[in-house]
Amino acid sequence: MSGETAYVGGSATSDTGFGSTSEHPWLPFARVPLPSNNPTVPEPELPYADAVLRPNLAGPDEPRVVLGLDYGTTHTGLAFMHQTMERQPSFPNDIHIFDKWTGGGEAGKIPSAISYSKTPRGCKQWGNDIDEQDSNVLLWTKLELQPQKPLKELESLKEALNGLRLIEALREDDNAGVKSDIPLHIIKSPHEVVQDFLQNIAREYYLYMRSRNEFVIHRGNVPVDIVITHPVDWPYEALNKTFRAVVRSFSKRMFPTRRNIYLVPEPEACAVFTVQDMIAPTSKPLLGTDKTFGKGECFVVCDAGGGTVDLVTYRIENLDPLELRKIGVVSGARCGATFIDQAFIKWIESKTTNIGITSNALGTGGHFVLRPQGRTILRRFESCKRQFTGTEMNTLTLPRSTIVDPTFTQCANGLLTITAEDMKRFFEFPVKQTIDLISRQVTNAEVRGEFVSHIFMSGGMSQSEYVLSRVKEWASTHRGSIESPANFDCNVRWTAVAKGAALCGMGVGVNNAILARPSPRHYGISGAELASSWKHADSGIEIAVDEVHGRSMALDQIIWLVSKDDALIPDKPVHASCRIACTFNSAHLGNGSTARLEFCATDMDGPAPTKLFEILAGASTLKFQWVGNRSEQPLT
Repeated sequence: MSGETAYVGGSATSDTGFGSTSEHPWLPFARVPLPSNNPTVPEPELPYADAVLRPNLAGPDEPRVVLGLDYGTTHTGLAFMHQTMERQPSFPNDIHIFDKWTGGGEAGKIPSAISYSKTPRGCKQWGNDIDEQDSNVLLWTKLELQPQKPLKELESLKEALNGLRLIEALREDDNAGVKSDIPLHIIKSPHEVVQDFLQNIAREYYLYMRSRNEFVIHRGNVPVDIVITHPVDWPYEALNKTFRAVVRSFSKRMFPTRRNIYLVPEPEACAVFTVQDMIAPTSKPLLGTDKTFGKGECFVVCDAGGGTVDLVTYRIENLDPLELRKIGVVSGARCGATFIDQAFIKWIESKTTNIGITSNALGTGGHFVLRPQGRTILRRFESCKRQFTGTEMNTLTLPRSTIVDPTFTQCANGLLTITAEDMKRFFEFPVKQTIDLISRQVTNAEVRGEFVSHIFMSGGMSQSEYVLSRVKEWASTHRGSIESPANFDCNVRWTAVAKGAALCGMGVGVNNAILARPSPRHYGISGAELASSWKHADSGIEIAVDEVHGRSMALDQIIWLVSKDDALIPDKPVHASCRIACTFNSAHLGNGSTARLEFCATDMDGPAPTKLFEILAGASTLKFQWVGNRSEQPLT
């Protein structure tokens, strides 16, 4: 078949013919010349993560820094430990929670909030340093990293379209000041918002380390390992977006000695810190002076955060060194503290007509965006939520000019009354789900012959006295055998996950944390797609006509299946697919035409190229063909 051309995505034809994709016209349509000499070569290896080996943790004499990053739905914590050549770190003296945040923190944590609004007051517009008066604030972005239900996807698409209409309107208005008036959040994807937020986290820590001139990481002499915590059963899509955000935020330009990035489920990190804190000689007893907590004890850790509630059960195999054995499987659900806030927002918006907590003429871009007065109301509600024990009646000051439904009798002179029954309704879904998760964890341990003696609560929702009282109430009815320690300090619960992550990075308590490596290249497939004037005009690409369907096709387009810096996780191969349609007519079948695909890979920095000719030639670029069930020689 020397001198012929094959096409994938339509029919394989002779020199000038084209096929089409009648069922899926948007699918790739690839063209590659057929060489006259086609020796068979082995199929190239795809980027399977199970080929990545777990390294041994650092030796006792190796200096390094370990960061434990707990990026949460509502708050974020960063812990760090230093290891010197003279000695290994000790507990608890050498584990620190970073608290030098711009604008201050909350017991070592900072709100997972960011704003793209301009401010005349010089605020940094993230964390606690956000302009209170003029800013639209993005919250709960972590929840947007997961695949959404169809209804939520449609809502996000609707908001994206609203944003496009706004941009078009501003472009048509000569006085709108296009460059300054378009709100950036409407063009930001969730993982871009997360990356922008984490870049601020990374820079704060970097500047702090430079100011101390201790473990001078910016000079390249101390390795830095990062441990990322994540909810249990988090899909790869969400985990990968978080991983990519961390890789790019804690970049090697800022941290040239960044070495390994590990992954640890949030409840496992919490369990490691909890037990280590309990057995430390300097720690106050959590179970009372007449109680012991030693080898063989089985306990449940419930990390009740802002977005998810995650649980794990452990048995203590050894105390010195600490060794924990997981019992059963980790479990979790989306029922964290933000669902209390959502119930409150829904309730108050049903009682008022113009409060406008989240709705905004600028659009949301599919994100949860709070207007200034909405952020004020939620902050006031937060104090009510944390102090609620089950019986209190709370009052909340509404913004001026708020119009209240005349049939609603719980508001007078701008003061909104929230009854105890109202608060219980707000709490009902998260509390019920949390107790159900705890019950299932205990039952699963018991059917394996274990005796669960304690439940430890961590995370933001565990700061609620009402939540703790409901968990203790359930524990007291479960054979009277389970305790939820009253001495478990709030600040310990608040930062346990971040500190536990740092401990896991040091190799404490459990098997080595899972090492995730960034993909070294983009991996994709070259094809063709329907030509369009807005996308392919003046782009320098070749346009050809499909002889079967008569449609114009843009050739040599690239669809990337795996992107550079995607997370490669041991024992979890990366699966990516792209449907290719190919139409053969009788003439093609008669002359033995062959369908071919062109695969390519490149380690180019920056945005991945979308056209084959944009890939730079060199040792970093791979291109090869696939014919039927065999590979051809790599293309030059």
